[in-house]
Amino acid sequence: MPSKIEACGVGLASNGTAILVIVTGAPCSGKTTLAARIAENVGLPPITKDTVKESVFDTMDWNDRERSRRVGYASLIALFDLIEVRLGAGRPVVAENACLSRYLPTQHVYLPASPARCQITLGGYLMAIPLNEIVTMPAYSPYYPMPPARYRDVRIQQVFFRADLSAIDRILPECFEPSEDGLCVAKGLSVGWCSSYGAFLESALSVSCTYQGQKGSFAPVAYLDSRSSIPAGREIYGTPKVFADMRVEMDERVMYTESRLAGTSALTIRSTMHREADLEEIPGEGPSWWLKVIPKASGDGVDVMQIIDGSNVVSDSKVHVCRAGDGVVEFNPVPTFDLSDFKPLEYYGAYYQELEFTEGYAEIVHDFLTD
Repeated sequence: MPSKIEACGVGLASNGTAILVIVTGAPCSGKTTLAARIAENVGLPPITKDTVKESVFDTMDWNDRERSRRVGYASLIALFDLIEVRLGAGRPVVAENACLSRYLPTQHVYLPASPARCQITLGGYLMAIPLNEIVTMPAYSPYYPMPPARYRDVRIQQVFFRADLSAIDRILPECFEPSEDGLCVAKGLSVGWCSSYGAFLESALSVSCTYQGQKGSFAPVAYLDSRSSIPAGREIYGTPKVFADMRVEMDERVMYTESRLAGTSALTIRSTMHREADLEEIPGEGPSWWLKVIPKASGDGVDVMQIIDGSNVVSDSKVHVCRAGDGVVEFNPVPTFDLSDFKPLEYYGAYYQELEFTEGYAEIVHDFLTD
């Protein structure tokens, strides 16, 4: 099973015969994408069973499963005939389908549908995964989709309080300064559905601070129970997400979010929602900053250090419910990600929302390695 093809001229082997490139594999493995890229680079139209089948369906307007199966079989026979006609005329062929095994014992070329494992040279063209198309890992099948992501059935509670400035100063990188008001907000949320990450639970702490004289907020940590949202948040936005055992529930009229680490409740948020509220009542945080840091593999410093502003990440937001009430937060000592010195000195109310929104890209405010 070769992973490299050498050709003399466009689509001709050294003996002058036409080359047949077969792209086959399991459903949804990338066959069509790879076949299209090969065909484009060598200047040939890809031949696929689905193209034939869709043309028949568009003409005959059949839509039941049995006829679909029969038309699919007929389309496959037509695909074989097209391949043999072109090869018989000495013309090269790029063909894609999961059922092309009848050709594999011959001297034609076979490619598994796995672009990351194939380097193909056809008529001077090199085919692999272009580096400018790789944005995360694994390169051939990213662990998470890139933004935008759509969120629905989101319930979020927020409790505003004042903390000691020494606690805030302890968790701030030196590029930020604590705001004199010591304002903090603890957030708990339940995501019922997300197009990129599924359902998950999350909590986070944001503290009021300033950057170059501008007031905003900084998030020192976020707890959640999502496998894919954690690496996406850290790698794309620089959100300091860590895994925790999460609970978001209602106890009569009290909503509570509990984030547990090593058997201990590191952060618990409790709030009511007994009165209606307007969005304008919720204290504005201004820019929402994260510090994105990725270390070098060699161990001598960092590859990325950026200040990210996520305040404009959310768009197309629809708030279905907005209410207010009273709330409390509790931090307990834990050996990692400890926030136990954030004991509330004063509370400023609690808010509850039910909403849906789209999460897009953030803004790089400052790059410490290039600016």
